[in-house]
Amino acid sequence: VSVLGGSGYIGKHCIYKLLKNSSANVFSVSRSGKIDMSQYNLSQEEKDRLKVFKASALSKEDLKPILSQCNGVIHSIGTLVTFDKNGPNSYDTLGRQTALIAAEVLKENIGITNFVYISAQRGLPFPLSILFGDYIKSKRKAEEELKSMKHLNTTVLLPGVVCDPKIRSWSVPLYHSVNIFNSFEKNVLGKIAPQIGEKLNLPSRGTILDNLASYAAKGALGELDKNIFSADEMI
Repeated sequence: VSVLGGSGYIGKHCIYKLLKNSSANVFSVSRSGKIDMSQYNLSQEEKDRLKVFKASALSKEDLKPILSQCNGVIHSIGTLVTFDKNGPNSYDTLGRQTALIAAEVLKENIGITNFVYISAQRGLPFPLSILFGDYIKSKRKAEEELKSMKHLNTTVLLPGVVCDPKIRSWSVPLYHSVNIFNSFEKNVLGKIAPQIGEKLNLPSRGTILDNLASYAAKGALGELDKNIFSADEMI
C-alpha cells in the first residue's frame, strides 16, 4: 500500500494503522522523502515493512515504479488554506491533480486497485468560503472523477475537523466546539431553515484522527463494505 503524502499529519497515522493492523508492505511517498515515526511504538518487523520514497505526486515518472508494486493507495495530499490559485500549491493541484495522476499511473496495473481518497465533509464556513471556496470544489470534482474510473475501487472519506489529542492538543477544544455547533445546527437551525449547514458550509461533526486512519487503512486493504463514509459515520 502506498500513502501519498505519507509524511503529513494524516498520512503518517494511516501508515501507522497499516503497519499495526496488517502484514502489508507500506510505502510512504512525499516530496521530502522523509518521515518521522518516532512518536509511534513500532516493532522492528513493522519498521522493516515501511519504505520511504522521495517523489513528486505530479510526476508519472516518479510514481510509476512505486505504484506498480501496489494494490492499495491512500491519497492524503492537500491543504486547507492557500492563496495559490493555479500554481503547485493550489487546491486543484494538490487535492485533485495529484489524485488523477496517480489514477492514470494505476491504469497500467493488473487488476483493480483499492484507492482511498481523503476528502472533507464540508469546506470552510461563510464568509471564509468566499475566499477559499475552491477547496471543497476541487475535492468534489476529484471524488466524481475517481469514482468513474473502472480500474479503481474508490473509497471516499469525508472527515470534519481532524483531532488528535497526542499530536495536536490544540485540536481538542476545536473538535468539541464544532461538535457542539453541529448539534445545534441539526437540532435547531435545521428545523428553521433546512440545508442551512450545506449552504453556509457550517462545520460538520469532527473526526478523531485514529478513526479516520483506521477507515483509510481498511479501504486500502479492501476491507470496507461500501465506498463513501461521512463524518457522522467515522466515530
